[in-house]
Amino acid sequence: MKTVFYPTLEEALHLAFQPVRDLRTGRITAVEALLRWQHPEHGAVPPIDAVRVAETTGLIHPLGEWVLDRALRQGSVWWRAHRFVTVHVNVSPVELREPTYAAAVARALLRHDLPATALLLELTETDLMVGDDEVRRTLDELRALGVRLGIDDFGTGWSSIGQLLDLPVDTVKVD
Repeated sequence: MKTVFYPTLEEALHLAFQPVRDLRTGRITAVEALLRWQHPEHGAVPPIDAVRVAETTGLIHPLGEWVLDRALRQGSVWWRAHRFVTVHVNVSPVELREPTYAAAVARALLRHDLPATALLLELTETDLMVGDDEVRRTLDELRALGVRLGIDDFGTGWSSIGQLLDLPVDTVKVD
């Protein structure tokens, strides 16, 4: 019988930071925090699978808090070193349906001494286009805080460019 060691959350999960460059200047203006999960038996788990498991098991809220906290912690290090990059963090619509999500984001920014403009939350196009009133309410609260919002993977869903005008977003990443 093979004994499998299951690592702690801190050992199994980590964030990788992907730079976002301004194509005109070449300057790094932002970084995207990307969740990575190393399973002890199966190796690297694709992020989409990790999120799906977290959503279906109810673990998306603590996982999302963990990702946001680690991303803002690192962002704070960069800001204190006068590297004023925006930290992009992917967020699940399941998290956005939580009525206290915007307040939790505000507390995390305060804890890490970052302005709201240092954070950009990314959602997939499909998540934004379903007309979910709870999600829209939370997005409006986040915007009121000054948090920036973006659409990730635009072009993979069913929306049109015209529909973008009705969304409270600052950026669009085209797939």
